[in-house]
Amino acid sequence: MSQTSNTSQVAPHGNTKNGSPERSIFRKAALERLSSPEQLDYLMSITSPAGWLAISAIGVILFLIVLWGFLGRVPDKVSGSGILIRGGAVYDVAAANDGFVTQVLVKPGDEVTSGQIVATMSQSELDLKIKTTELELKGLQTQDADMTQRETKSDSAAIADYEKEGKALEDAEKSYRVQIEADQTEYNNQSSLLQKGLTTPANVNKARDNLYAVQLQLADTQVKESEIKTSEIKLARETQTSRNERAKEINKTSLDLQQYREERESGTKVICRYSGRVIEKLVERGSPVSSKDRIITVEAEDAPMQAVIYVPGGEGKKVVEGQEIQVSPSTVKAEEYGFILGKVTSVSYFPSTPEGMKVVLRNEELVKELSSKGAPIEVTALLTKDSTTKSGYRWSSSQGPPTGIFSGTQATASIVVDRKPPVEFVIPKIKEILGIKN
Repeated sequence: MSQTSNTSQVAPHGNTKNGSPERSIFRKAALERLSSPEQLDYLMSITSPAGWLAISAIGVILFLIVLWGFLGRVPDKVSGSGILIRGGAVYDVAAANDGFVTQVLVKPGDEVTSGQIVATMSQSELDLKIKTTELELKGLQTQDADMTQRETKSDSAAIADYEKEGKALEDAEKSYRVQIEADQTEYNNQSSLLQKGLTTPANVNKARDNLYAVQLQLADTQVKESEIKTSEIKLARETQTSRNERAKEINKTSLDLQQYREERESGTKVICRYSGRVIEKLVERGSPVSSKDRIITVEAEDAPMQAVIYVPGGEGKKVVEGQEIQVSPSTVKAEEYGFILGKVTSVSYFPSTPEGMKVVLRNEELVKELSSKGAPIEVTALLTKDSTTKSGYRWSSSQGPPTGIFSGTQATASIVVDRKPPVEFVIPKIKEILGIKN
């Protein structure tokens, strides 16, 4: 009986079928491992040590990113635009009276000092003002002399009446005190007799009532004496107040007259009251001007440079004094030299009006541009000084630009209002992408 084998051998190069060789679909090395039972307990190598090192590095990096997302801090900034200016504003030199400009003695860029004459004007109506003021002063002085004479006479009569009435009250007070002393003695005697049974309670009550009545009359007399003294003081105060008011008006008119005369003597010269640099000339020779019309605009050179920045009303409420500000002048490339560092010194309580912005910016177009999205909040910041830089201010880069920074330069700024973990910036974006609403 023939025996059939349960195992079949696989030829290394394939079996023959129908007399032709069949090509093997397995590699020779793989077949040899399968045919070697002693190698079945070896671990198969999936990842090399270098791969594990790379995976570990990636894991550490991801862990650090997640850790930074919760523990790190990213600045939350509010942006705005404005201007660099010394002292936060400029000063106007105005005409003191109406007239025509005869000469302007300075031009933009010139340095001026306090007391310097910057323009001259004609004296068209100044003489008329002087004559009118002289007549007004004379009238006030005459009126004051007349009123003083009347007050003196009236007050003297009133004081005489007060003194007469006070003397009568003083005599009455003395009489009442004598009467009180007698009535007090009588009351004491009657009380003693009542205790001994030698008089009646009615007599004691009568003596007491007499004593109280005189005491009330004395008290009333003392009140009237006090009222007289109060009236005397009130009269003197009212008289002195009236005289002070008249003297004040006379002094004011006298000072006005003196000022008009000085203006005429000086040829109606327009004098600058500030030291600084002329940044704008607003009139020319022959220009008609009215009182308080601006002649030139001066920037104080001794005042520190400030950034006046206007931020949107909604975001402006986040800004408070002492916050860090990063100012980028329009004349400097921020990507090359960075920005100027500074601190917020003041924040307006209410949104700025175009009129208020115009006082600072001196440019209607710039006012329209900065207020186009609504009334902004005005933020004033002091720039940090650094004597080692060319500009004199501290920059985010080491030295900043090789040029100076001048007043009147437009600028943009970012104010650091908070520092938050990066995850707080990522979560809202994820919710927005996924359509999740709070």
